[in-house]
Amino acid sequence: MRRIAAIAAVLVVAWIAAGQYAFAKDSVARKSQDIDDLNAFYKAWSEKTLPLLGPDPVIMARDVHELHALTGLRCVMIPFDDEPTIRATAKRYGVTHILLIGDPDRPMRPSLKDIDRMPWYELVTQGKALGQLVRVYRIVG
Repeated sequence: MRRIAAIAAVLVVAWIAAGQYAFAKDSVARKSQDIDDLNAFYKAWSEKTLPLLGPDPVIMARDVHELHALTGLRCVMIPFDDEPTIRATAKRYGVTHILLIGDPDRPMRPSLKDIDRMPWYELVTQGKALGQLVRVYRIVG
């Protein structure tokens, strides 16, 4: 009876290990594709958008680590705060532009939902990339 229990335990562990291996392999493949997509996105963004921003832009964005690592730009994270605080932070750090990615009706920074109606920001460019709306605003006030 012990021998059967031991064999059953080994089979269960082997089955779990095989499942974890398959999951990990698939996960690594998806992660690799995500990294390739992100690299392609920021390469295209750099080629098409950076020339529109003038010399030495400082970008305020959500994903500042990726943006800086893949473009070399100086970046500041958009605070999760009200719009006057965002503007004050931008002024303090010399931010020239704000990069917003995603659905404008459900923004990741709710205080910037009405950015198109605010006098302190001017739309420089917008387009779609990786199925998401990408907008860049110049800070004018």
